[in-house]
Amino acid sequence: MPTVRVKRQTPPNLYQFPYVKFHGKFYPLIPLTLSREARTVNTFALLDSGASISVFRPEIAEALGITRKERTGTRLGSAGGGVDIGIAKIRVEVGKTSFKAKIGFSKAFAASFNIVGREGFFHKFSICFNEMSRTVLMVPLEDLD
Repeated sequence: MPTVRVKRQTPPNLYQFPYVKFHGKFYPLIPLTLSREARTVNTFALLDSGASISVFRPEIAEALGITRKERTGTRLGSAGGGVDIGIAKIRVEVGKTSFKAKIGFSKAFAASFNIVGREGFFHKFSICFNEMSRTVLMVPLEDLD
């Protein structure tokens, strides 16, 4: 019986991010760049498969020059009831991958981390959370064709 060898190729844009230790625990924080017009912000965000939408701290909206009038208001359900957030569509870059996504901004929901949720983000990548090695592996889906 002939031996079949499977050739494994590493996708050209495989992103690997180590978890970050924060207050004694490790979290899947990824570096990303947000931009709007001529303004750019480099930051980190918690990659959260349990979050429906992305919510960033209000300081990020201010740095990008996004006024409250430019944000579409919505109410986000939470364990504590609900929180009003303003959503704007902005450019997101992870590594060499760039796309536009809706990002929510909220003063009332401002957590310790910016949060990247599924909507508008997770469909752009194949994502693997490796808890044993405390790393996140991400491959842009366009690179898997």
